[in-house]
Amino acid sequence: MRPVRYNSTPPVLRNNPWIFAGCVAALVGAGALSVEMPEIVLLVVILCIPLWLFLFVKSKVHRLMITDEEVIYEKGLLSKSRTEIGLKSVRAMRLNQSFLQRMLGIASVEFFSAGDVAEIVVWGMPNPHRIRELVER
Repeated sequence: MRPVRYNSTPPVLRNNPWIFAGCVAALVGAGALSVEMPEIVLLVVILCIPLWLFLFVKSKVHRLMITDEEVIYEKGLLSKSRTEIGLKSVRAMRLNQSFLQRMLGIASVEFFSAGDVAEIVVWGMPNPHRIRELVER
C-alpha cells in the first residue's frame, strides 16, 4: 500500500462559519426569550440540528488523498465516485481563496492534467499550501 501523505475532508465549521454563527445567535436569542416563549428554544433546536447534520454529511462525502504517486478524489456516501491522477500527470494546480477562507486556512483546489478543464475540483480543503507542496515535489 502506498503511504498517504495527505488525507482530508472539508471541515464543516470552517466551511460554514456564517451558518454556525447564525445558529449560535439563534440559540442565544431563544434562550433569552425562553421565559416568555419556551417553545422557541425547541423550534431553534429543531431547525439547527438537521441543518448541521446535512452540512456534516455534505462535508464527509468528499475526500482528497495524496500519495507519493497520485492524487485521489473520492465523492459519495452510498455510491462512490473515484478520480485518480498520477502526480507526474498533474500539469497545473489552482488554489482559490477568499479573504475569509485565508483567515480560516481553507481553499478550493483544482487539479489539471490535460486540457483547460480541471479533472478534480474540491472546495474548502484544509492546509492548501501543504497540498501544493506535496503536488510540486
